[in-house]
Amino acid sequence: MVSTTATTAAHRIGRKANARRTHLPASCAGFIRENIAQNIMIAARGRGLDTCPQQSFADVYAVVQKELGIPETQKVICGMALGYADDGAAQNRLVTERAPVETFASFSGFRA
Repeated sequence: MVSTTATTAAHRIGRKANARRTHLPASCAGFIRENIAQNIMIAARGRGLDTCPQQSFADVYAVVQKELGIPETQKVICGMALGYADDGAAQNRLVTERAPVETFASFSGFRA
């Protein structure tokens, strides 16, 4: 299930946040939007919901804008599936191979 409400709300919130932070360089705008999406995902988990961010919506933003009636002054930058995961579905049981964190990060000043 794709929550267009969450997607649109996150984008509009991001626009307002960027407008208030005009002193930030343009490169920070993406960081602010990503934090908004992350906060929505954390809040959803806290309420027992699962999420899946989908940046692929950015590739077809014109179609999404037209179908949802989003004004030309706004742009869809990502979407987000929001709902309850089906643990029985094969795609939700996929576990990918991951490199150990020690192979790409180092931690100085921290003790286990």
